[in-house]
Amino acid sequence: MPFRLLVLLLTLAPGAASALTVLSTGKSLAIRHGWTAIRVGADPALATLVDPSGCPGAVSVRIAAYPTARNLVIGPPAVALPCEHWAPVANGWLYRDDSGSAGGTRLLRYTTRGLVLLAAAPGFALPPGPVGFVQADVTIGTTRYHVRFHDFRRNQAAAIASPRASRAAGEAERAFWQTLFGEAELADRALALLTAVADREPANGRAPFLAAMTHLYLFGEAVTAYPRATPAQSAHIDAARAHFARALPLLYQPGVGDTRAPGFASGTTYVAGVLAGDDALRAQGVAEMAAAAEINPLFNAFNPIGAVPPAVFPSDPEYAGALRLLDEYFPQAALQCAGPDGVQGEICFNDGLAPHNLEGTFLFFGDVYAKAGRVEAARNAYQTSFDVGRQSGWRAEFLAEVQQRLDDLPANVARFQDADPDNDPPMLGVANRGCAHCHFQ
Repeated sequence: MPFRLLVLLLTLAPGAASALTVLSTGKSLAIRHGWTAIRVGADPALATLVDPSGCPGAVSVRIAAYPTARNLVIGPPAVALPCEHWAPVANGWLYRDDSGSAGGTRLLRYTTRGLVLLAAAPGFALPPGPVGFVQADVTIGTTRYHVRFHDFRRNQAAAIASPRASRAAGEAERAFWQTLFGEAELADRALALLTAVADREPANGRAPFLAAMTHLYLFGEAVTAYPRATPAQSAHIDAARAHFARALPLLYQPGVGDTRAPGFASGTTYVAGVLAGDDALRAQGVAEMAAAAEINPLFNAFNPIGAVPPAVFPSDPEYAGALRLLDEYFPQAALQCAGPDGVQGEICFNDGLAPHNLEGTFLFFGDVYAKAGRVEAARNAYQTSFDVGRQSGWRAEFLAEVQQRLDDLPANVARFQDADPDNDPPMLGVANRGCAHCHFQ
């Protein structure tokens, strides 16, 4: 597929226009006998409410799932709740429609003390489990409340249920997302909270997973070049591997759970092998990335593109393999992003927990091509990043970074290609708030 045609496919996809607010306090999920019940406690994000009674179309609801067998986010489209079913109640508002005329939504209680969402057949049904996650979005005006479930005490075709999240787990997840969204720099606090939750709640797989991701975030903030990583910086990778080792058996077993989780862990194994100069561990990482891609090609096949280029020289055969994925597999995968199962906004575009996923992805692709000496491919990727970011409200500082790369492209390519790795310009994710480019709101 020609590059510009691929870009057009991507950029025409709908984007999320509402501010994203993650709810994590006291959340629980139950799906059984055609009913889906989602509950959230008195989350700090609910301390100030948005009036849902404005008409028309002030409130919309979408519940979706990530079935293990499909590796796609599947669920009915967002549905607007009719205004006539809203009424004020103590501490907030209540929507009630026993007929479920709006996509099966029977009840939405929206108060400072919590949120309750009930949907049922006929009118609403999710695909059968097991699932990797279930999520709900309640959009009121320009605020989009998002709640997602990864830990399950039942995860079967007939029933899916999560435990009620503890106060500590909710606080830890909130600190993680405040950091990733650029609301506050709480990475150290998030890591301490997540580690404590993982220790106190041995059945909680999400806490050690997010702890691992926080270590990867801190590694990317600190390291200036992989060959010069200090022992303290490399320790973040080792710690991430340890947390992933705890999380994976809880989040994924063959045929059950989140098939993306092994992909995140596999790239970390590869980087650990590179940093340690351990060829056996590096080969293990390659094998783990390949195995992860087998169970989830759409998501996990890209792991070598993320893990390999910042870690090795462009002459390395594994760099060439990552480039082949970018050149050959990426266009094929992009076709699935807007395929017969619906637009995969959560996975491929900007509708999920990475509100600027496209911009950050193409910026990184530009770096990968630049390091390989592919000037025109790098220019196209950078320009795509800039054009999408300018339309989406990406932060000015990130737009300026992309423009600087465009301006300095020939010089940067020359620095990547010479014999001195110490003068290489940093790629996205190395000493430059890499996570921020996709996740900051």
